[in-house]
Amino acid sequence: MAGLEMLVDKILLNAKEKAREIITAGEAEAAEIMEQCAQKAELAKAAALSRAALEAADEKTRLTAAAELAVRDKKLAAKQQLIENVLAAAVKRLAAMTGAEYTDFLASKLKHMVFSEDTEIIVPQRYRDLLDLNAVNPGLRLSHSDMRIDTGFVLVSLSSESNNTFESLIGQRRGELEKMIAEMLF
Repeated sequence: MAGLEMLVDKILLNAKEKAREIITAGEAEAAEIMEQCAQKAELAKAAALSRAALEAADEKTRLTAAAELAVRDKKLAAKQQLIENVLAAAVKRLAAMTGAEYTDFLASKLKHMVFSEDTEIIVPQRYRDLLDLNAVNPGLRLSHSDMRIDTGFVLVSLSSESNNTFESLIGQRRGELEKMIAEMLF
């Protein structure tokens, strides 16, 4: 039986050795799989961080652009309001002309104009009594129209009407005036 025991011991020894080899190979394979998984996890983590960094950079760029646009819009609105204030002040200053200044203004505007016989002029009420229309342009008559204007003048004939109020004159040249004001102020 000693031979049988030796044979069983040898088989058990071989089985244990084989088991150790299998366990060692399994552990090595498990370690390799763990290493591969760790590498994949690191790559996935790096990719996720990279995407997050790109998304954060994109979001920062969008927010910065939106903020810059809002600032630009506010600056433009402030500049436009300043230009509006300058134009309103110009109309107000023109409306405050003395009688002599108004007569000079009217004479310079009407100097080269040709009128039909039926042309009448409407002027602000405050200048009606101060105005010597024959000195300004003998071909014009002062209108008795009930149209009320505060600034400038209006020429009226049977066939046409020419609005030369200061608001209208500034409105006609608004683009040009805005550009000039902007160049002076900004």
